[in-house]
Amino acid sequence: MSIEMQPGDEQSRLRDHLMESGLTLRPDVPKDGNCLFHAVSDQLVRTGSTAISHSQLRQDVVGYLRQHPHNEKGDHLRAFVRNLDWEGYLQQMSRDGVWGDHIVLQALASMLGRDIRIVSSIDADNYITILSPMGNQQVTTGPPLLLGHYAENHYASLDGDSNKTSQPGVGPCDIIIRAESRAKGSGSKPVVLMINDEYGTSRGGVSTIHRQMAGMLVSKGAVVYSTILGASRDDEDDAAADGVQLIFPTTSDGDKRKPSLDWLTWEHKSHYPNLPSEVGFVVGHVNITSRAARQIKEQRLPNAKLVQVTHVIPEDTSHYKGDEKVMSIGEESDSILEDLKHADVIFSVGPYMYDYYKSQTREIKPHHEFLPKPSDVFSKVQVKHVNTETKVVLSIGRVMGVEILKGYDLVAKAMSMVIDHLPNTKWRVRGVSHEDFPESKKLIQANVEKGKFNFTPLKYATQRELSEDMQKVDVVLMPSRAEPFGLVALEAIAAGVPVLVSHKSGLAWFLRSQDPEFDRLIVEIADDDNEAAKTLAKRIIKVLKDGKREFQAARRLKETLLASKYWDASHSKFLEAFGL
Repeated sequence: MSIEMQPGDEQSRLRDHLMESGLTLRPDVPKDGNCLFHAVSDQLVRTGSTAISHSQLRQDVVGYLRQHPHNEKGDHLRAFVRNLDWEGYLQQMSRDGVWGDHIVLQALASMLGRDIRIVSSIDADNYITILSPMGNQQVTTGPPLLLGHYAENHYASLDGDSNKTSQPGVGPCDIIIRAESRAKGSGSKPVVLMINDEYGTSRGGVSTIHRQMAGMLVSKGAVVYSTILGASRDDEDDAAADGVQLIFPTTSDGDKRKPSLDWLTWEHKSHYPNLPSEVGFVVGHVNITSRAARQIKEQRLPNAKLVQVTHVIPEDTSHYKGDEKVMSIGEESDSILEDLKHADVIFSVGPYMYDYYKSQTREIKPHHEFLPKPSDVFSKVQVKHVNTETKVVLSIGRVMGVEILKGYDLVAKAMSMVIDHLPNTKWRVRGVSHEDFPESKKLIQANVEKGKFNFTPLKYATQRELSEDMQKVDVVLMPSRAEPFGLVALEAIAAGVPVLVSHKSGLAWFLRSQDPEFDRLIVEIADDDNEAAKTLAKRIIKVLKDGKREFQAARRLKETLLASKYWDASHSKFLEAFGL
């Protein structure tokens, strides 16, 4: 039998929330594992309905679920059950003392034909959740059932405060609706829950775009939360600057595991128990947190809209990540499309990604292109060319596991040729962790002619640190064999640094649509590695030898890029999706 407890701070917060909502606690609900059913039974009595015992309610709702095993989208509810098949889940839920969960709560609303309004003890402004009947029973048959929830521990039954409901025509329902309006914020600001593993920008494109989207939403009045896997000073500082509230995972005593995406996808109830309840939108990133966002939305926030942002095309990138990834391309693609099928709206980063997923989804959902804007950290720097014998070539981006995909082996071959012409050239690689260095070094050095040169590995960096890097180099490289977009190269263009970009990147698609002058940045990366390395070496040598002219051209391209305000239309469309 489960033992339900109410920590002191949870009791205090729930009391405060009830006072603000004009509600009071009814007589104590037993703490015997059946509290949800006791509370609903008491609410039926409160609202003048036929009394049903807690044990009968349990059996009735299990029977209802056996007859109605699908949600309103047609998905079988077994998809939201962990470690049990559907029949095993129903048998477990039929037992006395087993806690009722989100599936049971929604089924009770539908079975009884009643709204269920839950005031939670979570430490957040938006502490009210409303579950409405679904399926064939979408018209309510009586006043709402009012429940209190000591987060993840215990349910209580609620009543209106007689001092606040003495006005004619005013009852608990009216008061809680007003509280719900306050919880959403003035002007009914949208509440957005963004699902990601980090908030800072040190590990590249997805997190950088995640942060940009969050900041845009806050700037227009939305209340924004973001999950992260672990605390870091950069995450906390960036979120505080943007006005975004971070949600950290909780851990059990003795659990020595490192946080992982599984915590967000499959274990979010235990590791993220205090998610805000009054969420209007859940945002996920394909294919990192798209499944987690879908699970959280469907299991805990059924009334929220699901927004999915696409960042990757498995058919392009997995071929360069080893045989195991190649064999799973079909499975990964199917999983992504399944997540997108359940989205309410899709945003794809850049024209190449947009074109691909437009083809794959056949516009089964509203689908829009999103174009990231370069951060002011880059666009406001003033880069100067200095004529020296020492030349610096910079590559940026995660190395370990994607050395071939990102073309690091091609750069190693090319740099061997560059050194023959310009012996004082240095190659810096930003994106190598201490743990990954031995493996990354082995692959890169294997493509360097013996004794020619050594590359300088640099750990992950913030945007500010990257902008400082860019002010000290002669050219930035992005020679990927496949690159869905290529945000870091766009940031280098915005900084006014000479850049060489693979023609196989989504950024190349974008640049060619902007101005013919951007063609000077694009390098044809041949399928033959030796040919690709030779072409890349020639382009690097040309940029380094003609540095002054290349920096002048880079300055013109920066001005052209920023003056175009190419991002405006896509950002407006993004904000419209959230009602802003």
